[in-house]
Amino acid sequence: SYLLKMVAEKGNWGKVNREAYSLFKAQEYHKAFALYLRAANAGYEVAQCNVAWMIDKGLPDGALPPGCDRERAASSWLYKALAQGSQEAALVLGDYAMRGGRDEEARTL
Repeated sequence: SYLLKMVAEKGNWGKVNREAYSLFKAQEYHKAFALYLRAANAGYEVAQCNVAWMIDKGLPDGALPPGCDRERAASSWLYKALAQGSQEAALVLGDYAMRGGRDEEARTL
Protein backbone atom coordinates (compact mmCIF):
# COMPACT_ATOMS: atom_id res chain seq x y z
CA SER A 1 0.00 0.00 0.00
CA TYR A 2 2.97 2.34 0.52
CA LEU A 3 3.88 2.15 -3.16
CA LEU A 4 0.25 2.74 -4.19
CA LYS A 5 0.13 5.83 -1.97
CA MET A 6 3.42 7.12 -3.32
CA VAL A 7 2.37 6.69 -6.96
CA ALA A 8 -1.17 8.03 -6.46
CA GLU A 9 0.01 11.15 -4.67
CA LYS A 10 2.60 11.93 -7.34
CA GLY A 11 -0.14 12.41 -9.90
CA ASN A 12 -2.31 15.43 -10.53
CA TRP A 13 -4.84 14.36 -7.91
CA GLY A 14 -4.31 17.38 -5.67
CA LYS A 15 -5.67 19.58 -8.45
CA VAL A 16 -8.61 17.21 -8.99
CA ASN A 17 -9.30 17.21 -5.24
CA ARG A 18 -9.26 21.03 -5.11
CA GLU A 19 -11.63 21.21 -8.08
CA ALA A 20 -13.95 18.70 -6.42
CA TYR A 21 -13.87 20.76 -3.22
CA SER A 22 -14.82 23.91 -5.14
CA LEU A 23 -17.71 22.05 -6.74
CA PHE A 24 -18.77 20.74 -3.33
CA LYS A 25 -18.76 24.26 -1.86
CA ALA A 26 -20.90 25.37 -4.82
CA GLN A 27 -23.32 22.54 -3.91
CA GLU A 28 -22.58 20.76 -7.18
CA TYR A 29 -22.59 17.46 -5.29
CA HIS A 30 -22.88 15.08 -8.24
CA LYS A 31 -19.93 16.68 -10.04
CA ALA A 32 -17.86 16.84 -6.84
CA PHE A 33 -18.61 13.20 -6.04
CA ALA A 34 -17.61 12.12 -9.56
CA LEU A 35 -14.23 13.86 -9.26
CA TYR A 36 -13.57 12.57 -5.75
CA LEU A 37 -14.52 9.07 -6.91
CA ARG A 38 -12.10 9.29 -9.83
CA ALA A 39 -9.25 10.27 -7.52
CA ALA A 40 -10.27 7.69 -4.91
CA ASN A 41 -10.21 4.92 -7.51
CA ALA A 42 -6.70 6.04 -8.45
CA GLY A 43 -5.65 5.49 -4.82
CA TYR A 44 -5.62 9.08 -3.52
CA GLU A 45 -6.17 8.70 0.24
CA VAL A 46 -7.79 12.10 0.85
CA ALA A 47 -10.31 11.48 -1.93
CA GLN A 48 -11.12 8.05 -0.46
CA CYS A 49 -12.01 9.73 2.84
CA ASN A 50 -14.01 12.41 1.02
CA VAL A 51 -15.98 9.80 -0.94
CA ALA A 52 -16.70 7.96 2.31
CA TRP A 53 -17.82 11.19 4.01
CA MET A 54 -20.15 12.10 1.17
CA ILE A 55 -21.66 8.61 1.11
CA ASP A 56 -22.14 8.70 4.88
CA LYS A 57 -23.95 12.04 4.62
CA GLY A 58 -26.16 10.84 1.75
CA LEU A 59 -24.56 13.13 -0.83
CA PRO A 60 -25.28 13.30 -3.65
CA ASP A 61 -28.81 12.01 -3.89
CA GLY A 62 -28.87 8.79 -5.87
CA ALA A 63 -25.15 8.04 -5.49
CA LEU A 64 -25.99 4.63 -4.09
CA PRO A 65 -28.54 2.08 -5.27
CA PRO A 66 -31.78 1.98 -3.27
CA GLY A 67 -31.45 -0.12 -0.13
CA CYS A 68 -27.65 0.09 -0.07
CA ASP A 69 -26.18 0.40 3.43
CA ARG A 70 -24.44 3.79 3.52
CA GLU A 71 -22.18 2.87 6.43
CA ARG A 72 -21.03 -0.30 4.70
CA ALA A 73 -20.38 1.55 1.43
CA ALA A 74 -18.48 4.31 3.23
CA SER A 75 -16.51 1.74 5.23
CA SER A 76 -15.15 0.13 2.07
CA TRP A 77 -13.52 3.46 1.11
CA LEU A 78 -12.35 4.09 4.66
CA TYR A 79 -10.58 0.73 4.81
CA LYS A 80 -8.73 1.62 1.61
CA ALA A 81 -7.62 4.92 3.16
CA LEU A 82 -6.74 3.15 6.42
CA ALA A 83 -4.45 0.78 4.51
CA GLN A 84 -2.50 3.89 3.49
CA GLY A 85 -2.21 5.09 7.08
CA SER A 86 -5.14 7.51 7.28
CA GLN A 87 -5.83 8.43 10.90
CA GLU A 88 -9.10 10.08 9.86
CA ALA A 89 -10.28 6.77 8.40
CA ALA A 90 -9.29 4.93 11.60
CA LEU A 91 -11.29 7.41 13.69
CA VAL A 92 -14.45 7.13 11.58
CA LEU A 93 -14.22 3.32 11.39
CA GLY A 94 -13.80 3.24 15.18
CA ASP A 95 -16.90 5.41 15.54
CA TYR A 96 -18.84 3.06 13.26
CA ALA A 97 -17.69 0.05 15.28
CA MET A 98 -18.58 1.63 18.63
CA ARG A 99 -21.96 2.78 17.33
CA GLY A 100 -22.64 -0.76 16.13
CA GLY A 101 -21.64 -2.32 19.44
CA ARG A 102 -18.44 -3.83 18.00
CA ASP A 103 -16.17 -2.61 20.79
CA GLU A 104 -13.42 -5.16 20.18
CA GLU A 105 -13.17 -4.21 16.50
CA ALA A 106 -12.97 -0.52 17.46
CA ARG A 107 -10.05 -1.19 19.81
CA THR A 108 -8.02 -2.83 17.04
CA LEU A 109 -8.23 0.08 14.57
